[in-house]
Amino acid sequence: MKKLFKEPLVHFMLIGVLIFLVYGIVGENETNENTIVFNSYDLNNILSKWELQWKRPPTEQELKNIIEQNMKQELFYQEALKMNLDHNDEIIKRRLSQKMEFLSNDLISMKPPTEQELLEFYEKEQQNYLSDYIFTLHIVTYSYDYHEQPSQVASTALEKAKESELSTLKGKGDKMSFPDFFENSEAIEIRKSLGNSFVEGLKKSTINRWSGPIQSGFGYHLVFITNKNEPRAIPLETIEDRVLNDYNYTRQRQLDSTLYMELKKHYTFDLDLNSKEFDPEIIKLVENTLTTN
Repeated sequence: MKKLFKEPLVHFMLIGVLIFLVYGIVGENETNENTIVFNSYDLNNILSKWELQWKRPPTEQELKNIIEQNMKQELFYQEALKMNLDHNDEIIKRRLSQKMEFLSNDLISMKPPTEQELLEFYEKEQQNYLSDYIFTLHIVTYSYDYHEQPSQVASTALEKAKESELSTLKGKGDKMSFPDFFENSEAIEIRKSLGNSFVEGLKKSTINRWSGPIQSGFGYHLVFITNKNEPRAIPLETIEDRVLNDYNYTRQRQLDSTLYMELKKHYTFDLDLNSKEFDPEIIKLVENTLTTN
């Protein structure tokens, strides 16, 4: 965050924000303009909408997130009004607050990253730019359709087999709709056939020996992996457009958050809740959310 505040682009944003705030100060209704009332109706509206959609009350963290989002929307809405973004435009508060967010998007597009900045982002987010696992393997399946306890059948077969010899189990087991052999297949392709838990089991298995049983939605499997290529970093030059999009998205979120937190410092949130309507813990949560910078 400290590094973010040192960047010229952020300074430009904050100077703009301060100009709008100073403009508001010279008005006669400063207190009213910079006071946002959060009352019982607002909280009831939030809770009722959530419960209507999700058929349950929100958790503490979910309620905190909803209140924060509403605060952000209201702040951006008020600033949008001061900037006359609503001129000749009959749209709701959400659309006006989105206009404020679009400003940070525009600022991002004004300053594309340098090659060094993009490289640093790519290296920092390296885990997001890895190739998939690639497997070559044979599969022996013991299905729920043919066995009451397929796990036990698979374990017994493995005990009797010579683990280091492919021929001892190859071609055995139950015939299934998916292949019993995958050659140089990415994990995502195997996942489509046998599911995520099966692929996770493959990642933990050693090569050139029968291992398992590994469970899937079909039953239990013994596998003989002859080749396993683990994920490797994808060269930046081959995915530069993707990394640039991710960089811009991340920067936009950072600047959006910075703008929101800066604006929040200049507003007073007046809490007007009927204590008889709500649980004291909910009121306390609302108070903490509205007053925390």
